[in-house]
Amino acid sequence: MYPAVGEREALASRRGKSSTGTVPDNNKEATHGQRQAIPEMHSVTTREHRGEAMNSRARRTHKPLVASFVAAVTVVSLTTLPGATPRIGAASAATLPTLSTVSRQFQPSASNSATAKSVTVSCPSGQQVIGASGFIGSGAGKVVIDELYPNPSLDSVTVSGKEADPTTASWTVNAYATCADPPSGLEWNEGVSGSSAANDKSATAGCTSTTKVMLGTGMDIVGGQGEVSTYSIKPLVDGAGRPDSVTASAAENDPLPSTTNWELHSFAICADETAVDGALVVTADATPSTLGTAGVTVHCPAGHIATGTGFDIANGAGEVNLSALDPGGSTSSAPDRSSPYAYEEDGTANVWTLSADAICVQS
Repeated sequence: MYPAVGEREALASRRGKSSTGTVPDNNKEATHGQRQAIPEMHSVTTREHRGEAMNSRARRTHKPLVASFVAAVTVVSLTTLPGATPRIGAASAATLPTLSTVSRQFQPSASNSATAKSVTVSCPSGQQVIGASGFIGSGAGKVVIDELYPNPSLDSVTVSGKEADPTTASWTVNAYATCADPPSGLEWNEGVSGSSAANDKSATAGCTSTTKVMLGTGMDIVGGQGEVSTYSIKPLVDGAGRPDSVTASAAENDPLPSTTNWELHSFAICADETAVDGALVVTADATPSTLGTAGVTVHCPAGHIATGTGFDIANGAGEVNLSALDPGGSTSSAPDRSSPYAYEEDGTANVWTLSADAICVQS
């Protein structure tokens, strides 16, 4: 176990902010970096399944899709791994404005064997964050993603990693920010679990109004000291199939002292529904894994871009660490997918399943 290196020194000031609110027009110049390769993902494209409820754990309640809702979704060809179950939520049939100048910005950290590190990437001047993601390079399951943090003014994303087990390997932490010209009603919303010594926690954040849709997600583990990892960032939908909230879940990989409290924060980035067209969530499952690693990719339907990412590790809480959540795209092109990758930390007899979620809007 390691001490909390940089463990939210600014926590008091950051948590003093309102958990919801319209984002001010604060912008920074982007720092561009070369995209670092991550382990190969298994590619899964999507087909349409109207009225299917989102995949969930029994202890969490997801909002079901309405079976009779008529969606304006382009059907694409299906190519899956054996046992994969791709799903797509319903989309609004209205023709609305689309997001403009969407891109994925990237920033890597130094490569070394420090026990903890973080890196921040900013959006280009005049743009703001609509999605946060990132990955650990060369961590091989020994490093946990401690935060995927879109800041409250939505001009940057910070990603942190901490060693869960000692390793002499040089590793990196890498931040992705999905950026766009700010849509109307852009807001940052936060959900917080209780602070306690309980070994498994969840936190839900949602949009402030039914006239808004969620574009992106994020999470932050505070006080976990590298011994806590997130096993789910699950976008949820309302009765019409529109993304409106997210539940993040995390668990201790190795027991912390009984007097050590930690907490989990989730983040929902939302905008006016009238500012985007056809917001929906698509999901795909990888084949259940007994091999120590798994990856899966879900692509947005044709004519859509990905604004946010999510994932879920079923039957792997406290045993399997997320190492990557990749949205695709580049500094000059919009993201189009969600690609999570996960490693077992110390090996487990559990058969676990990794799923990918992408929040998509029409381009």
